[in-house]
Amino acid sequence: MNLIIIGETIGFPIGLAATARVRCLAKALKREGHHITILNTIGLSEAYTTARAKTSGVCQEIPYLFCGGYSVRPSTKIQRLVEMAIGYARSLFIIVTLKITGKLDCVLLYSRSRLMVRYFGVLCRMLKLPFVIELCEWPEAIGATRGDHGPKPKQYSRAVAKNATAVIPISHYIADQVKQLSQNKPIPFQIIPILFDSDPLPGKGTDKYILYTGSADYGDIWRIVLDSLALLHERGLVLEMVMTCSGKPAAVENLRQYITRKNLGNQVRHLGYVDDDAFQDLINSAAVLIAPLPDNLQSIARFPTKLAFFLASGRPVVTSDVGEIRYYLTDGKNAFVTSSGCRPTEFAEKISTIMINGENAEKIGLQGRKTAFENFYYKSQSRCLSDFLENTVSAFKKSAR
Repeated sequence: MNLIIIGETIGFPIGLAATARVRCLAKALKREGHHITILNTIGLSEAYTTARAKTSGVCQEIPYLFCGGYSVRPSTKIQRLVEMAIGYARSLFIIVTLKITGKLDCVLLYSRSRLMVRYFGVLCRMLKLPFVIELCEWPEAIGATRGDHGPKPKQYSRAVAKNATAVIPISHYIADQVKQLSQNKPIPFQIIPILFDSDPLPGKGTDKYILYTGSADYGDIWRIVLDSLALLHERGLVLEMVMTCSGKPAAVENLRQYITRKNLGNQVRHLGYVDDDAFQDLINSAAVLIAPLPDNLQSIARFPTKLAFFLASGRPVVTSDVGEIRYYLTDGKNAFVTSSGCRPTEFAEKISTIMINGENAEKIGLQGRKTAFENFYYKSQSRCLSDFLENTVSAFKKSAR
């Protein structure tokens, strides 16, 4: 089959979590013999990358295009509006041309924008193309967590229910929400969990630092991380922490101020954006990998991609008993899992346990690696994903006759 994966926040090939997710989906489908092209309607926000890429090319054997003409969004509002208009128009032209020439079988959307869902949903209906939506977050869960009771999250849900031929949720929670939305007309779905595509040897943990990676916009999470580090310091365990937190300038500044307020300036190395190779090196060299998940609807709905890369390294991972974690990880077996309360005291205790009993921590880390390769390696999910999309396209063609 010939498929297009399209979105406005993918940033392939220079982005972070979204890029990794889409790259893994594309590689899984290529492995099963499908032809994939990634269309970025607009460039990536410069708050989330320092890298630059050609506006079209091939990366890891996957063709890509930044349809708006920029790999990183331009600085002025007028330029960004022009970029968006060109990006939408060029995407439309490419999809229509490929459909007319018989070179497109399915469109897969990666986006939380209700406008993107509506725009490409209508386009695909007009062209009689199956329209599949990848759901790695659920806007209603984000809105409930952040106290946003406006209409936009529900509008996104309704747009998905109205336009999607099928969906690919990342979590059981999102799958359940889709079921509720489509009770009258069920939407086919296939859960595809977090994915990774690196195939590293187990990391050695040669440097005794804790690694935290995530958006600076998630202030509730990095505060837990830094509070845990401060507690360890109070108990006499002084450890270095490396943080790769890019994000909006105000969020990054809040992070830096909090590090200062907690008197952790000598313990924390804040690197900001790092590329894939540097990211993997940091993971493999860390003593502890930490990924807190607060007990809220947003965390229950999502499933952070970084956890797949963390676990695959074989290094000890500390996370929370929230959402999808419960389906894959058990405390003391293949990870160090705190209770759902996500308290800094518990994270400090888990980190302390790892540092004191390193031999046992290494064994648990290697069990986590086994779990990752069994469940999250893109090759382990490729057949399932391919079968689902092939069945979706086949059923769509039959219904369209």
